[in-house]
Amino acid sequence: MAFNRDPRLVPSEPSYPQGEIALLIKDKNELKKQADDLYIYKEHLKKELEKSKQANAQMSIELETAIIENTKNIEKLKEAENSTDYHSKKYRSLKRKIDDEINEIEVSADKKYNKLDDKYKDLMMDYKTLSTNYDDLKKEFEFINYKKMNHKMNYKTVHINARLCYHYKTCYADKCLFAHSINDLRICPDGEKCSKQFCAYLLHSEINRMLFCEYYRGKEEALCRDYELYNDCINSNCSKIHYDFKTMKKF
Repeated sequence: MAFNRDPRLVPSEPSYPQGEIALLIKDKNELKKQADDLYIYKEHLKKELEKSKQANAQMSIELETAIIENTKNIEKLKEAENSTDYHSKKYRSLKRKIDDEINEIEVSADKKYNKLDDKYKDLMMDYKTLSTNYDDLKKEFEFINYKKMNHKMNYKTVHINARLCYHYKTCYADKCLFAHSINDLRICPDGEKCSKQFCAYLLHSEINRMLFCEYYRGKEEALCRDYELYNDCINSNCSKIHYDFKTMKKF
């Protein structure tokens, strides 16, 4: 027996226009392609996840190994620190000992230096005194030597008035062999031909007499004894002639 169903209760096939069907097919194909791409990407992610798990496992092993090594290194470091502290304390102790010894040496050296410095000052004073005495004796020796040589070379040729007297007009000698003015000085018999080095005569020509007068103008016409003996005169106001016998300067 056939039943007549209510057409409203039976789903009817949707009907689309021909153009919309084409669009739906295109969208379906696009969705299928995207689904395929997602499936491929999903499989790729599975592989990457598996690689990541393997890498993490390897990293875990390496990390554990590193932790073990670091633990050993930490123990070694602690031992090194303990050894460093020991050696540091020993170093400070030795340094204090050496510093104390150095201070003692420096104090002792300062004392020795001060004593040596005092001795050096005393020796310098002695040296200056001896040096002064030596210079005086040297001058005296040179003059004596000069007089000795002069006496030997001129013993037979020395004449009266060959040189000036020490006393000028105040000379009271009965028979003074020396001149008491420049005009009374006698000229060397050898004249300018004389070697002059050890000659006892002061003058060797009349021109020399004129130059001698001009050079010592204003002075007493007498030789200074101290200047002749020591080549030096302590009298700053000395009015006598300071004739340089040391260089044997001859007029």
